[in-house]
Amino acid sequence: MKDAQDPSRWLLTASLLTKETSPRLSFIHNRNPVFLSPDNADAWIAPDYETTPELLEALSIESDELTQELSFHVVSKEVGKVSNNSPDLIRPI
Repeated sequence: MKDAQDPSRWLLTASLLTKETSPRLSFIHNRNPVFLSPDNADAWIAPDYETTPELLEALSIESDELTQELSFHVVSKEVGKVSNNSPDLIRPI
């Protein structure tokens, strides 16, 4: 067993959870990310977090509610090119 302080014991990963789109975002795409409240985001990444179909449904409903707080705007088509990486990409046009 590796020592708890050994950084090689960690496998760093990332996931993007998606769901059928919220009604508010349906004009953008037929799927959208699952938006989590700060409390649920902390719980989601906890190592002992257990999911159930009921919990996933509750998170989906919360996600739809959180979309009401989003603001969005049109950005440059340069966003769609993976070779581009600049803060200017999120500037409204």
